[in-house]
Amino acid sequence: MFFQNFLKFPMDLPAVGLPRRAEQPHWSPSTTYHSLLGVKAWGRLDPAIRDRFGARNHNRAFYGAMRRVELSIPGRFLALLSRLFGSSLFPHTGTDIVTLIDVDGAAADASGTWSRAYLMPNGRRFTVKSVKRFDAKDGLLECLGRGFVMKLDLHAQPDALHFVSAGYQWRCGRLHIPLPDMLSPGATHVTHRELGSGRFRFTLSIDHTLFGRLVFQEGDFFEKEITP
Repeated sequence: MFFQNFLKFPMDLPAVGLPRRAEQPHWSPSTTYHSLLGVKAWGRLDPAIRDRFGARNHNRAFYGAMRRVELSIPGRFLALLSRLFGSSLFPHTGTDIVTLIDVDGAAADASGTWSRAYLMPNGRRFTVKSVKRFDAKDGLLECLGRGFVMKLDLHAQPDALHFVSAGYQWRCGRLHIPLPDMLSPGATHVTHRELGSGRFRFTLSIDHTLFGRLVFQEGDFFEKEITP
């Protein structure tokens, strides 16, 4: 009965605003994906991937569709819970969902915001923001809101750049408390894979130690220049 009622629970709740302090750990504006990966690993990447992550501009836009969007029941709960922290996961499932990606970040800087706007068949739009910051000690972080952060490891292949979670923390000033795997959202893996001809494939998966696969998304995108 609980799960039947939960599946009917409204998922389009307004997000709670993020405290400014929680979004901005101590970070260096001079840090780049090049420096995070190292010269050898950076050089292995396809030139198109290096272009997207090595010389990013404000208001860079990508268009495409999520071919598959899947959520388990615990995944739906995670999507609902994330709304309370200001960041969010897309709380619906479907196929071929038109999606717009907007990148806002200083050129050649590892920090920045990726916004994904999912256009629903009923005309509604649901926007998810991915905020990344560089921490002087822990490297690249995904800021989840309310002081919660996810540490990210980068892995380079010739045709793909992988973002793999390396632990979660709650931070308040100098206090950094690691979250045990059981209490964390799960192991997150994002892949940016080059397809050629200006196209790339975005893949997101989240797997929990106890509940298994919570979230899976996969879609193909191309870049569209924005006219000033």
